[in-house]
Amino acid sequence: MASYNHRRFPISAPLSALRSLLCLAVGCFLIGADVAALAQSPPANLSPRDFDLACAVAAGAEMGASQSEQDIPRRDMAVRIFIFYLGRLSGRDDSKNWNAIAWGRVAELQQEARSSQVLDRCLGFYNSKTK
Repeated sequence: MASYNHRRFPISAPLSALRSLLCLAVGCFLIGADVAALAQSPPANLSPRDFDLACAVAAGAEMGASQSEQDIPRRDMAVRIFIFYLGRLSGRDDSKNWNAIAWGRVAELQQEARSSQVLDRCLGFYNSKTK
């Protein structure tokens, strides 16, 4: 039988809340550390979110180009990169439809969205996070 404090709540309830608060604090610390590391990775003029969006757009453009060129390995790489950066964007703000935003930018920029320099930088960051 659980013991109760003077408000008729189980004593374990405050301990559970404290445990949840501690997990939240540790999670915030780890996210903060990751954001600090990420801030060093993108170019100085891009925020981490803008870097992720630029990578998703470049990968989306590469997906389209490699599809029409029938380059399956390049398309598969671009799909992995696209999904990775969409996940990062959704993790930052899941209230937006990042898929639609990224494809909208690809449609706006068309060929200009393809950038081997951007894609190489994005691939390097992806590789550093997935090894």
